[in-house]
Amino acid sequence: MKFNTKYIVLPLLVGFISASCEKDELEEMNPTAEVASTSNLSTNLIFEETMEGTSPFSTAHGREIGTWDYAFQIVNTPVWRGTKAARFEIRKDQPLVNDGKRSEFTIVKGAEGDITKNTWYSFAAYFPSKGYEYDTEREIINQWYQSGSPSTSLRTDKDRITFEVGNTPETRVVHDLGAIKKDTWTEFVFHFIHSYGSDGLVEIWMNGVKVKTLTGGNMYNDVLPKWKIGLYKSAFKYDETIVTNRVIYFDNVKVGNANATFADMSSGTGSGTTATTTTGTTTTTGGTTTTGGTTTTGGTTTTTTTTPTTTTSTDVQKVVSFTLVNATTDKDIMTIPNGGVIDLSVVGTNRFNIRANTAKAGGVVKFVMSGAKSETRLDDAVPYALFGDNRAGDYYSWTAATGSYTLTGSTYTGTKSSLGSLTAPAYTINFKIQN
Repeated sequence: MKFNTKYIVLPLLVGFISASCEKDELEEMNPTAEVASTSNLSTNLIFEETMEGTSPFSTAHGREIGTWDYAFQIVNTPVWRGTKAARFEIRKDQPLVNDGKRSEFTIVKGAEGDITKNTWYSFAAYFPSKGYEYDTEREIINQWYQSGSPSTSLRTDKDRITFEVGNTPETRVVHDLGAIKKDTWTEFVFHFIHSYGSDGLVEIWMNGVKVKTLTGGNMYNDVLPKWKIGLYKSAFKYDETIVTNRVIYFDNVKVGNANATFADMSSGTGSGTTATTTTGTTTTTGGTTTTGGTTTTGGTTTTTTTTPTTTTSTDVQKVVSFTLVNATTDKDIMTIPNGGVIDLSVVGTNRFNIRANTAKAGGVVKFVMSGAKSETRLDDAVPYALFGDNRAGDYYSWTAATGSYTLTGSTYTGTKSSLGSLTAPAYTINFKIQN
């Protein structure tokens, strides 16, 4: 784990405040957590936890985790990147932790200057089908907490992912982000302008797809929030649930400063997922807002629900996805979904290449791109790159123009001089580049 700031020692906080998500919370501090500058941590990252070190989360601001073994573990499967991930579990019959059924780390705390108004957050989460079964009562997996109930939180509710945000408890709105995809990893990226007022902003990406842009107040009229990650389920305390436990895995937890970009926060998903986006409707009756199938009180919004479809068959050679690559750093930025929007101001560069990800190696990939720029190319060696590479890890650069594009990838059995026959139907996406 890496925390990019000056060395400090966090004192043990001693107090008597009763804690839950409905009351002011008391967290156990890491009494000797070193917060040290590291040369291999991007200057745009405040915090990074890959789970690969000997003491994961040792420099997190605090912990609210039981002493029993199952509450928090480092495991070797499933993993997102590397060889390790973090496993969190809470049970209905477990003892209370700060007056609630929880297992959470506080990563950063705004009141102590860890973050500014302009802050990025990201992580990958895995919801196992055995351990995250359908329940009638919701739970919190992320919260931006100040006092009382959180002003902003990422929750799951009846097998769906929801994002709740507002600047008062009465005006919080629940936004539906789509169904939980179980037994697979989902990467979340959040860009916040933390504010009580109209200049507030939250941008949300899931697996490289921007699913929500929300403006307006997203925190109470108080100090900046602290960011908590893990599990909290108030209904366990009151025995109101169908299920008796909750298990979730996290990996690659990051916090970025105001200079961070989407590329800093994203791991560069290459999972072969594509997405279609449909826009729901918002209706308001008597102050109650229904958004994407979720009802809440106060405010209005329009929701976007993203439904990914994953290609898993590898019996034939075919293109399964396209990855946007930063041609300056040669690092992946994101998987480009069908209907996706690439925002140059967010990714922080316009020097790109595009890689075709295939079910297996071999044969020839034919790229055909049309729209704001037209390009046709054949490539017969991994990585299959639309604008070419030097075969040693250096991608050649395309200076992207704004506009709409259609990109098709086809796989053939032969060579560049004699293509042979198609091995599978062509893979096609439409996307847009904007400032």
